[in-house]
Amino acid sequence: MTMTTGPMPAPDISSGSPSTAKQSRYLHMITGVATLGALAFGYDTGVIAGALPFMTQGPEEGGLGLTPVTEGVVTASLIVGAALGSFAGGQLSDRYGRRTAMLLLAIVFFLGALATAFSPDVGIMIVARFILGIGVGGSSTVVPVFIAEIAPPKRRARLVTRSELMIVSGQMLAYVSSAILAHLVDDPGVWRIMLGIAAIPAILLWVGMIFAPESPRWLALRGREDDARSVMMKIRSDPASRDKELKAMIEGAADEEPASWNDLREPWIRNLLLIGIGLGFVAQFSGINA
Repeated sequence: MTMTTGPMPAPDISSGSPSTAKQSRYLHMITGVATLGALAFGYDTGVIAGALPFMTQGPEEGGLGLTPVTEGVVTASLIVGAALGSFAGGQLSDRYGRRTAMLLLAIVFFLGALATAFSPDVGIMIVARFILGIGVGGSSTVVPVFIAEIAPPKRRARLVTRSELMIVSGQMLAYVSSAILAHLVDDPGVWRIMLGIAAIPAILLWVGMIFAPESPRWLALRGREDDARSVMMKIRSDPASRDKELKAMIEGAADEEPASWNDLREPWIRNLLLIGIGLGFVAQFSGINA
């Protein structure tokens, strides 16, 4: 009896391999951690709606004695801080890295949450809400950029949209938890618990980002090609596509010029900016966060 021998079939290295599955889980974990910044964004913008009715009561009743005017100022102070934070967040992440920026934003969220929860008067509350706003604005710019820069091109849109999903999830969590606390806790100072809960996603974000890698694109922009390659090996399974994507990052970094206000002279850039501002304005003007 004879046997015919031939070349052994190549091992299956398809997307179902253990290595690929592990890298996919790691990528989803990083994305999940990053979107905690968006969750904190949503919670901090939504929780004030449930807390205000208790904060309007007098100090002797556990509130801050807010008037219609100070209610507006307390609410708007977060938005003012967010406007500043959106600019500062972009500058910070470009200079020090996306990961470092998110670690700092987690600290801002944490300190802001504690400051609002323990505010003894209206003045401190306004300042604390302003600090929270810096975190909100910063996360609105840093989180989607970080996710976009670690996501594979074919999955980038799906992963980046998780940031928006977590923002509205945070708002829903704020409304639901505030309603539950108002029903269960028979204490006019319950608003402090509502505001203090915001510290939880801040802590989780900080701890998670300690173990997260830096954006490979930012590393390439800084000329740290070896570090960028090391990160790519952790989040990409296919060597060919990984090397191709890394090469594109390095070449793009070499050709990239610093952005300036003069870029707005380009009609297509100006039109995109106006469309983005218009969509953002209409969304907020509709009262979606009320």
